[in-house]
Amino acid sequence: PRCPVRCPARSQGPSVAAERDPAYAARAPCPCVPASLRPRRAAARGGDRKRRAPVAAADLACGGTSLAACRSRRGSLSGGNMSFELSLSAARGGVALAGELAAHTLAAFSNDELVGARSGTTMFRDPRDAWALATYTTAMLAFYFATQWALFPPLGAALGLTKHRTKQKFAASLRELLFYSTSLAMSFRFLWRYPWMHDYAEMWTVGEQEEVQLELKFMYLFEISWYVAGMAYMVLDVPNRKKDFAEMMLHHGITAILTTFSYKIGHLRCGFVIILLHNVADPPLHLAKCLNYVCKRLGLQDVFFAIFALLFIGARLAYLPQVIWSALAMGPGYTRGDSWRDNTPMEMGLIFLLIALLPIHVYWISLILKMALKLLKGNELGDDSREKDSDDED
Repeated sequence: PRCPVRCPARSQGPSVAAERDPAYAARAPCPCVPASLRPRRAAARGGDRKRRAPVAAADLACGGTSLAACRSRRGSLSGGNMSFELSLSAARGGVALAGELAAHTLAAFSNDELVGARSGTTMFRDPRDAWALATYTTAMLAFYFATQWALFPPLGAALGLTKHRTKQKFAASLRELLFYSTSLAMSFRFLWRYPWMHDYAEMWTVGEQEEVQLELKFMYLFEISWYVAGMAYMVLDVPNRKKDFAEMMLHHGITAILTTFSYKIGHLRCGFVIILLHNVADPPLHLAKCLNYVCKRLGLQDVFFAIFALLFIGARLAYLPQVIWSALAMGPGYTRGDSWRDNTPMEMGLIFLLIALLPIHVYWISLILKMALKLLKGNELGDDSREKDSDDED
């Protein structure tokens, strides 16, 4: 049996824990697992189970920084309190990890020594990751509601917007502009230096990983939380629901599954490329929307819309199919065999989901081309056709 919440010594990685405790390697599968749950190991040691007292429940939810510190808390829990203490300890560890990742990423923006440094790595699949993701998702959902209903509508009013619906659209566009600009800035700051961002062959040379840079883990959890919170918000925010609600839910759902499971099976390189291809066109789109709402007379929204259209079509209709082809022609199956048939079922499922995104992109490109034709005929850039309300009431 596996330990439901591994102690911090274990979460630092096997090599670190082994250095702290020379007998670490002899314990299996985790030093937090009670001896009573390891009868075969106990028998192999000569039946010394009586001499080795079972590890108490507190060891499973320890909060120390070493194995010795974990064992010092034995005996403090029993019975029904175990599950609660385990959950509470895991939640605390997840919040701490979320704060550590965010603080490191913020510091790495201005310090090159923190980017990709060995001192800035963490266990790839940390048991605290799920709680860290829950922390980011909760914060992101709060960001959605705060910007949509409290922060940005007054800003729109200060810029001269009077209609409630227009202020809501402005708030949504400004929120998207902030997120995608931040995501794009992190991508260029932390990812552009890696050769696998430019070479499809390099993208598939690494699968399973034991360690990952703190800033890369933060970016991945940050992106997943955005799409999960986005789906929750679209369901809850009925007054601002768009006409393409079904398409957006499908797109966000597929993207969340892709990023989550690509993280789970260790294909972060391909995942980051997909994230960049999806995000690169969004800042000029939402900047064009904001300009269209607050200063339409300047005509700058048409310029940024043209930039968006070129980036969107290039990224999602030209480069994304190449990434999908590379997954089939030189992907993970070729690292363990000589054919795409050597891909695991989960890898094939993720490739299928990538292919499933293409029809949605084609649908959106058709809307973009209609808008581009409207501009070429000399008409002004109107509201995004996707932003018409389900009921056309103002």
